[in-house]
Amino acid sequence: MKTFLLLIILYSTIDLYNNKLIGLWSKILIQSSSEEIPNILNFKKDGSLIEINSKGTTSHKYNVNNDFIEIIKLNGGSSEYNYYLSEDTLIIQRLENGKFIINKYLKEKLTL
Repeated sequence: MKTFLLLIILYSTIDLYNNKLIGLWSKILIQSSSEEIPNILNFKKDGSLIEINSKGTTSHKYNVNNDFIEIIKLNGGSSEYNYYLSEDTLIIQRLENGKFIINKYLKEKLTL
Protein backbone atom coordinates (compact mmCIF):
# COMPACT_ATOMS: atom_id res chain seq x y z
CA MET A 1 0.00 0.00 0.00
CA LYS A 2 2.85 2.39 0.82
CA THR A 3 4.47 1.66 -2.53
CA PHE A 4 1.21 2.36 -4.34
CA LEU A 5 0.79 5.67 -2.50
CA LEU A 6 4.40 6.62 -3.26
CA LEU A 7 3.88 5.89 -6.97
CA ILE A 8 0.76 8.06 -7.05
CA ILE A 9 2.61 10.95 -5.39
CA LEU A 10 5.57 10.57 -7.76
CA TYR A 11 3.33 10.45 -10.85
CA SER A 12 1.34 13.52 -9.79
CA THR A 13 4.54 15.44 -9.03
CA ILE A 14 5.94 14.67 -12.49
CA ASP A 15 2.60 15.56 -14.09
CA LEU A 16 2.48 18.90 -12.23
CA TYR A 17 6.02 19.69 -13.41
CA ASN A 18 5.11 18.88 -17.02
CA ASN A 19 1.96 21.01 -16.76
CA LYS A 20 4.17 24.01 -15.99
CA LEU A 21 5.27 23.76 -19.63
CA ILE A 22 1.70 24.47 -20.81
CA GLY A 23 1.21 28.05 -21.96
CA LEU A 24 2.71 30.82 -24.02
CA TRP A 25 6.50 31.38 -24.04
CA SER A 26 8.34 34.35 -25.63
CA LYS A 27 11.96 34.03 -26.72
CA ILE A 28 14.55 36.01 -24.76
CA LEU A 29 17.01 37.47 -27.24
CA ILE A 30 20.49 36.54 -26.02
CA GLN A 31 22.34 37.30 -29.25
CA SER A 32 21.36 38.08 -32.81
CA SER A 33 21.06 34.98 -34.90
CA SER A 34 20.36 34.31 -38.54
CA GLU A 35 18.70 30.96 -37.83
CA GLU A 36 14.93 30.73 -37.70
CA ILE A 37 14.29 30.01 -34.02
CA PRO A 38 10.64 30.37 -32.99
CA ASN A 39 10.01 33.66 -31.21
CA ILE A 40 6.88 32.36 -29.48
CA LEU A 41 6.02 28.82 -28.37
CA ASN A 42 2.52 27.86 -27.29
CA PHE A 43 2.36 24.44 -25.59
CA LYS A 44 -1.21 23.20 -25.23
CA LYS A 45 -2.66 20.52 -22.96
CA ASP A 46 -3.82 18.41 -25.91
CA GLY A 47 -0.20 17.79 -27.00
CA SER A 48 -0.09 20.39 -29.76
CA LEU A 49 2.60 23.04 -30.10
CA ILE A 50 2.30 26.25 -32.08
CA GLU A 51 5.55 27.94 -33.12
CA ILE A 52 5.56 31.55 -34.32
CA ASN A 53 8.56 33.17 -36.01
CA SER A 54 9.25 35.80 -38.66
CA LYS A 55 8.30 33.40 -41.49
CA GLY A 56 4.92 32.45 -40.05
CA THR A 57 3.16 30.00 -37.80
CA THR A 58 3.60 26.24 -37.71
CA SER A 59 1.83 23.58 -35.70
CA HIS A 60 3.30 20.34 -34.38
CA LYS A 61 2.59 17.63 -31.85
CA TYR A 62 4.85 17.17 -28.85
CA ASN A 63 5.57 14.65 -26.09
CA VAL A 64 7.40 15.27 -22.84
CA ASN A 65 9.64 12.45 -21.61
CA ASN A 66 11.54 13.18 -18.37
CA ASP A 67 13.68 16.21 -19.28
CA PHE A 68 13.23 15.94 -23.05
CA ILE A 69 10.66 17.45 -25.40
CA GLU A 70 10.02 15.43 -28.55
CA ILE A 71 8.54 17.57 -31.32
CA ILE A 72 6.77 15.56 -34.01
CA LYS A 73 6.72 17.28 -37.40
CA LEU A 74 3.87 17.02 -39.91
CA ASN A 75 6.06 15.00 -42.30
CA GLY A 76 6.56 12.32 -39.62
CA GLY A 77 10.05 13.37 -38.56
CA SER A 78 10.82 14.32 -35.00
CA SER A 79 13.36 16.32 -33.01
CA GLU A 80 14.28 15.87 -29.38
CA TYR A 81 15.41 18.74 -27.16
CA ASN A 82 16.66 18.81 -23.59
CA TYR A 83 14.75 21.32 -21.45
CA TYR A 84 14.40 22.53 -17.90
CA LEU A 85 12.46 25.21 -16.08
CA SER A 86 14.02 27.89 -13.91
CA GLU A 87 11.23 29.87 -12.22
CA ASP A 88 9.37 31.49 -15.15
CA THR A 89 12.07 30.72 -17.75
CA LEU A 90 12.08 27.75 -20.11
CA ILE A 91 15.58 26.74 -21.22
CA ILE A 92 15.77 24.50 -24.31
CA GLN A 93 19.12 23.00 -25.29
CA ARG A 94 20.23 21.10 -28.36
CA LEU A 95 23.50 19.87 -29.76
CA GLU A 96 24.31 21.12 -33.26
CA ASN A 97 27.64 20.55 -35.03
CA GLY A 98 29.34 19.76 -31.72
CA LYS A 99 28.12 22.95 -29.99
CA PHE A 100 25.35 23.40 -27.44
CA ILE A 101 22.69 25.82 -28.61
CA ILE A 102 20.67 27.31 -25.75
CA ASN A 103 17.38 29.14 -26.25
CA LYS A 104 15.56 30.81 -23.37
CA TYR A 105 11.86 31.61 -23.28
CA LEU A 106 9.96 33.70 -20.73
CA LYS A 107 6.49 32.57 -19.59
CA GLU A 108 3.82 35.03 -20.68
CA LYS A 109 1.01 35.80 -18.30
CA LEU A 110 -2.22 36.47 -20.17
CA THR A 111 -5.04 38.47 -18.67
CA LEU A 112 -8.52 38.61 -20.09
